[in-house]
Amino acid sequence: MTTLPTATGTQGLSTIFAAAKAKVEASRGKLIFGFDATASRGPTWQAAQELQRAMFKATRNLEVQLAVFRGSKAALDVSSWESKPEVLEALMGQIEVQGGYTQIGMLLDHILAENAKDAKRPVNAFVFIGDTFEEESHKAAIKAKAKTLGDLGVRGFWFLESDRESSYNHTNVEATYRELATLSRGAFAPFNLDAVKFLEDLLASVAAFAGGGLAALTSRDSEAARLLLTQLKK
Repeated sequence: MTTLPTATGTQGLSTIFAAAKAKVEASRGKLIFGFDATASRGPTWQAAQELQRAMFKATRNLEVQLAVFRGSKAALDVSSWESKPEVLEALMGQIEVQGGYTQIGMLLDHILAENAKDAKRPVNAFVFIGDTFEEESHKAAIKAKAKTLGDLGVRGFWFLESDRESSYNHTNVEATYRELATLSRGAFAPFNLDAVKFLEDLLASVAAFAGGGLAALTSRDSEAARLLLTQLKK
């Protein structure tokens, strides 16, 4: 015969469940998704959003925060920390591109600040997706911030939207993204709208790394995981 819990027993169970929930949350990796939502991404924004949403399906075991710059305002659009992909997808659906310049330096400042908030639960990694770099006058400072993040163990995964071969400075932008990836002890990859499956694998691999480090990434037997491992181990 099963005895129903008393009020005291119910309260005890609530405490146990709350502790278990806290333990699960504390063990989750933390990943920040940074996005460029300036007007230059407008022509491919809808297609890119589908791929960006695909990222979230791979992050179910992580705490994820969105950080987006767009327009000319000197501020980021930042979400709360979320673990449900459907919530992240809904938030992404509300974002529209606006004219303005890149604000990668401000994004890195935000990641540094978030990482410093909780010494017991630092940010494990960040992703940035963009298509250009317009902060040449602040480049040295941005490189220094990227290096600081790498030194702190907050590795950066830099994705360059790569279907812009007509862009006169595409080569220079790619070189900058690759350098920032190296400084943040992370990895670089093209955000290629024609390589959907490979990109999804890349993002799932990034999520695996954020949640379990190099060991979790090594356990993924895929081309994307091997590409990231090659760069991360340099």
